[in-house]
Amino acid sequence: MYATGRYFDSVVQLVNETALPAPDAVICDVGTEVRAFPSGRPFDEWHDRMPSDWDTGRIRDLLSELPRLRPQPSEWQSPLKASFFLENASSEEMDSVFETLWNHSIYPEVIYSSDRDLDVLPPGVNKGSAAAFLASRWGFPRKDVVVSGDSGNDRPLFVKGFRGVVVANAKPELKELGGPLIYHARRPMAAGVLEGLKYWTAPPRLLPQSALRREKQLTAASSKAGNS
Repeated sequence: MYATGRYFDSVVQLVNETALPAPDAVICDVGTEVRAFPSGRPFDEWHDRMPSDWDTGRIRDLLSELPRLRPQPSEWQSPLKASFFLENASSEEMDSVFETLWNHSIYPEVIYSSDRDLDVLPPGVNKGSAAAFLASRWGFPRKDVVVSGDSGNDRPLFVKGFRGVVVANAKPELKELGGPLIYHARRPMAAGVLEGLKYWTAPPRLLPQSALRREKQLTAASSKAGNS
């Protein structure tokens, strides 16, 4: 499973054009989308949790008057995610984002990462909550799930009871994490992920194979129920 800020088609392109292994599912758009791979079929149970009155257009309009906050290009926007650039945001600027939205009774999930990227999401929606949804759906105890990341939008993955790997090239917002479920790899990028997997001595079953088998069982059961 990949958890990313990218949109789904971008992930498909990366897998097709590089040596990345194909996942069973993709958490994309910072957790607002969860889709099966490679079909792109959305997980309806996750999407049904999204508030029906969520209005990213209104959020963009409300935040447009804040100085230095610039909307990201249209291809990085989605019906559930309002994305902005805000270079090296101060605590006062972040407070202004929250206050502007709270004053209009909007209480979102706000993710700031890489000292630049600010995403406004529905409340409680992020990479971590989406990963917890998939772990539950596939029947994996959280202690058997290993997650890894390098930037602020990965941080919610590390507070859900999963075993975490912070790679050496991670941003300060992840390097400051600690605790018995956090391993700080000495190596960067993919090498750091592999180092972390070795440290955690991952379960003998391979997650992608087990997850795919479980997903097929759930889909078959759902289809059978629908035909009865």
